[in-house]
Amino acid sequence: MDFSFQAKTGVIACVDAQNTVDVLASYNPSYYSTAVDNPKEGITVLQTGADGTHLYCQFSVQSNKSFRGSFAGSPANVDLNNPLYMVLAYGPATPNGILRKHSTAPLVSSGQVRLTDVAVSGVANKDYYKAHAGLMVGAWMFLASVGIFTARYYKPMWPGTKPCGLPVWFHIHRPIMILAISAAIAAFVLIFVQVRAWTATPVSVNPHPIIGIIAFGLGLIQPIMAIFRPHPGTANRPIFNWAHRLVGFSAHILAIAAIFLGLMMPQMNVLGGRDYGAAFWIMVAYAAFHVLWLILLQLIDWIAPLVGGGRRTTTMQMKTVNGHGTVYEETVIQEPVKAPASTLKTILWFTHFIVVAGLTIAILVLIGIST
Repeated sequence: MDFSFQAKTGVIACVDAQNTVDVLASYNPSYYSTAVDNPKEGITVLQTGADGTHLYCQFSVQSNKSFRGSFAGSPANVDLNNPLYMVLAYGPATPNGILRKHSTAPLVSSGQVRLTDVAVSGVANKDYYKAHAGLMVGAWMFLASVGIFTARYYKPMWPGTKPCGLPVWFHIHRPIMILAISAAIAAFVLIFVQVRAWTATPVSVNPHPIIGIIAFGLGLIQPIMAIFRPHPGTANRPIFNWAHRLVGFSAHILAIAAIFLGLMMPQMNVLGGRDYGAAFWIMVAYAAFHVLWLILLQLIDWIAPLVGGGRRTTTMQMKTVNGHGTVYEETVIQEPVKAPASTLKTILWFTHFIVVAGLTIAILVLIGIST
């Protein structure tokens, strides 16, 4: 049991230490436990027991509880009369009573409570957190990734096909990015409804909130920039292109970093703190795949023009009449029918789409089954 909703918190545990059930205090400087100077200070054990499967502890704690230790950042006494979140978790411990990572997701009180209250009314509802996480993962890991890659590397593709007068890449990029920013806005609103503040976790503990807010702000700038983009061929168009590209890539990188950090937060507990689980390696695989595809497509863009793409030849016969009679002339027009390395890049586009979709779905499943 700890008295917060984040790292850097005091913990009181009912623990089996050397085959003796006891009540001991410890402290979590981050997402791990460390011993305090006097683990039994201020604790009165009333009754303990074990049935082979469960531990049972009844105890009282003085209101001004000390969690001081020899570790860096050792806290002063904690006033347990103040309203605090209650967090209940279950997990292993070493023979001498040092707590390890909890083996199940913790239960968190639905609001701050005083320990003098008779009971905690309920546990925190994670539905808003899950919805926020799911929307952000879908928006940034899948939609933004596909939209950014398409705009960056597929503008020359399919030059002979322009539905409604617009290139194919634009028909892919625009709706996908509109969906992405719409999902991000919905996720942003949901987390504010749940937390009712900028963050419930100090930035020093987990910078997810501030990084996420910066990424969200950069994401909002993108469609505004697009509305005021200069026409192609004008002097300011290259400036817009570079600014739009820089802001988009920055937002995407920060958003993926925010997802990494967000999955580590106690509210979600998907990555599992220092115990790297499936979600961690899925995110590592996503980042590695993303970097690999960036390098691969950039190399293709550098090399492919040296090889050249297919061109369509059209011969037009012209007839002119002059003083010497009728003269027939032939005019040859060559038009590009496909971009260099078109087939390879098309295969890579679908490969990117499928792999990113699969990794995104895997993270969404882990978010959904987290308890």
